[in-house]
Order: sequence, then C-alpha cells, then structure tokens
Amino acid sequence: MRRPEYPNADIQLPPGRYRVFGFPPMTGLLLDKWIQVSDENRAGCYGPADIPVRKAIPNIDRIEDQEGRVVWQSGA
Repeated sequence: MRRPEYPNADIQLPPGRYRVFGFPPMTGLLLDKWIQVSDENRAGCYGPADIPVRKAIPNIDRIEDQEGRVVWQSGA
C-alpha cells in the first residue's frame, strides 16, 4: 500500500513540545523528531522558519505530546 509522503491536511497543534514519528522513503527506518510549537509561529507551523508540522518528517505515523500521549495518528 502506497502512502503519500506528507498528509494533505495541515496538522493543528496547540503550543507545546511534540515528538513526531515517521518513515523517510526507501529507508524502512522509523525516525523521531522533537518540535516546538509556539505562539510565535503561524497556526500549524513550528520553529523559527515556520515549517508546517505536517512536513516535519516524511510519512508521519503519529505525534505525541511531551507526556507521551498520542495527539495525532495517520489515518485517524
């Protein structure tokens, strides 16, 4: 089953620190990345470059909050 590299819809997260998990194409490896969403960013973006959350990692599988709770999951 082929999945698009990035979700079509923006991922809206309230300010906070999140752990994003995904699978870069052709690697088979799970990567995780911490991102910081703040009031300084546009809605749905993180970091000084205003990078869209949905493009934090290719093929995002899930996003957890700082306490490890799943706040977004692929296909959910």
